[in-house]
Amino acid sequence: MERNLSLSYSKINTFLECPKKFYFQYILKLPSKPKYYFSFGETIHQILEFMYNPKLNSSTIIPRLEKLVSLVDEYWIGEGYWDETQEIEAKNEARRIILEYYKKNIFSYRPAFSVEERFSFNIDNIQITGKIDRIDKLPSINNFEILDYKTGNDIFTNPDRVDFISKLQLIIYSLGFNQKYNQEVKSVGWYFLRKNIRTNVNINETDYIDAKALIVKVYNEIMNENYFKCQGMKCQYCDYIEKCNSDI
Repeated sequence: MERNLSLSYSKINTFLECPKKFYFQYILKLPSKPKYYFSFGETIHQILEFMYNPKLNSSTIIPRLEKLVSLVDEYWIGEGYWDETQEIEAKNEARRIILEYYKKNIFSYRPAFSVEERFSFNIDNIQITGKIDRIDKLPSINNFEILDYKTGNDIFTNPDRVDFISKLQLIIYSLGFNQKYNQEVKSVGWYFLRKNIRTNVNINETDYIDAKALIVKVYNEIMNENYFKCQGMKCQYCDYIEKCNSDI
């Protein structure tokens, strides 16, 4: 295999979930079925990107709620839904999320430093890429925070009990920001949009060391083409289960 494969959190997480799935998805590039939750999440992300985009907004011009709610229809992605009923319910849920988020956050509103920020950096000559949902500049000089939106049902309310693989995403984002701007990140966290809850996550130097070691380990496993199959409960939901079962 050519040693020019870039990694991202999504790729790393997929490999850790099942190396065989990684092989089908990222090496063979087999198509996967559209997922409604990806479509839903992308719609919400685009609306919040509009709301906080520093190129479209200023601290003196606050986005109007009516405009943001109207974007649900304008930005709607209808792929992957089972039927019209599910899609209508999802649209109503999207409007509820935007409404509740707006009510909770509009009085502290300010445009972001950056939205959908792409980054690329190297760890031991391994290219790591990604995209950060939102970066805010804090009032203190050269203090920044990273926020990642979550539209799923799972939430972490205790930052001290976040598992390392989940935290890995924010660690990679922090490293990417540091490499791009030569600035340290003051805080990182998630915003769980369905519950309208924000959770900051503690990252220490040991986390960075462990993350770099894990990235190198995963990369070496990929280069050695160690694509073994992990069997478990998630197999029944995998797009590649038929290919996997027939693959010798």
